[in-house]
Amino acid sequence: MLRRARMISLAIVIVSLALSSSAAVQTWITLNLADSAEPLELAGSDLASALPATALGVGGIALALFFARRVLVYIVSGLLVILALVQVSAVLQGMQIDNPVIANAAAVATGLQGSEAVVVDQHWLWPAVAIAGAVLAAVAAAFAAATVHRWPTAAKKADRYDMRSGALAWDALDDGDDPTLDDDDSRKTE
Repeated sequence: MLRRARMISLAIVIVSLALSSSAAVQTWITLNLADSAEPLELAGSDLASALPATALGVGGIALALFFARRVLVYIVSGLLVILALVQVSAVLQGMQIDNPVIANAAAVATGLQGSEAVVVDQHWLWPAVAIAGAVLAAVAAAFAAATVHRWPTAAKKADRYDMRSGALAWDALDDGDDPTLDDDDSRKTE
């Protein structure tokens, strides 16, 4: 399982991105206006304007997490946790009844100021999905930080070839040997 830890972390971040992005475009609050027969729907991106930005940030971090080396993974994981906290904060602030976006949308639709002309219906499914996306992002960050020391690393150029009696593969080539062959298969070219 730990051999695939990088891919598991990346998959969790991508699921988090999908949840957050889909929650941002769904209806979170329906305003039933006194003077209008048609209700006014407010999407997550209207109420929590930071949600699309944090979702894009999570997507960028998914790319960085895939290509990052050990120290950078710790930094990227910390940024991912910060984005998750910002996302949860934005969702919770967006769902408050006294959100100015709700009052402004009602005022624009009715031409009246105040809350007496509006009945607010909150839909908690999509905000919960956005919070779940943020929690998944934090889980992915913790998993990546905990397992990064077991991720495979790229070999250095000099380590890709066998050492032949203290010399690098280039010296073996200078001697006419093929450094990619085993000792049993090595032959001098003449």
